[in-house]
Parts: sequence; C-alpha cells; structure tokens
Amino acid sequence: MRIDLADIAGRPGARGSFAISELIVLEGECELAGPVVGELEVENTGSLMLLRGRLRAVVRANCVRCLARCECAVEMELEEEFATQDTEREVMTMDREEPATSAIEDYVLDVGELVRQQLVASLPIGQFCRQ
Repeated sequence: MRIDLADIAGRPGARGSFAISELIVLEGECELAGPVVGELEVENTGSLMLLRGRLRAVVRANCVRCLARCECAVEMELEEEFATQDTEREVMTMDREEPATSAIEDYVLDVGELVRQQLVASLPIGQFCRQ
C-alpha cells in the first residue's frame, strides 16, 4: 500500500490519517486469514515524518501440541520516522540507514514491507488450538 504524503510534506504540524487493508504473504508455515487492517497516522514534525499506527491481523498456523490448523489474532503498534528535506544530516532514520531500500520516495510512502516486518516481529512463538 502506498500513501501519498505530498499534502503534509511541506506543512510542519500537518497530519494525515490513513486506513490500512494490506494483504501480506508470509513465508513458512504461517499464513494470514485476511488482510492486515488498521489506521496509520503520519505527522510532519517540521524535521521528520512520524508514522504511528495500530494494526490487526488473524494468522493461521499449526498448533504446537497437536499440529491442527488454528487461528490467532495479532495486534501490533507501528512507529517509524522518515527523513524529509529539512531533516538535519546527522539524524539517522530507517530510510537514511538503508537508502537503497527506502520506503519513501517522492513523498510517497510504501508501507507494505514495513507492515510485513512488524507483523513477523509480532507473531507468537507458538500457537495453541486450545488453551
């Protein structure tokens, strides 16, 4: 999913809210039962673009006890900073640390990989079909 930040890029203090519904493909034995959904808010702090949000997903995986397929709800919070033209050179953000894989280009933010990484980090170590 791509978010156009052009409206808030040149206005310090401006904010934008965006509904997310992103289909993510997971590698391994887990799969999503539907899209990752939630709300993201982007704020222009004057020197950075600050992304915050709360997302939800339902993950299918095998029960670690009986190997039956089961579903587990996953909630995650997202917070990330992105550099703007006004960001001081010494401030390191994710897009400056790895410019070849930057999620933001021409004021368009691609949140697909960011959401996938956050989802993988939020997955439980093991799922159980019954508690």
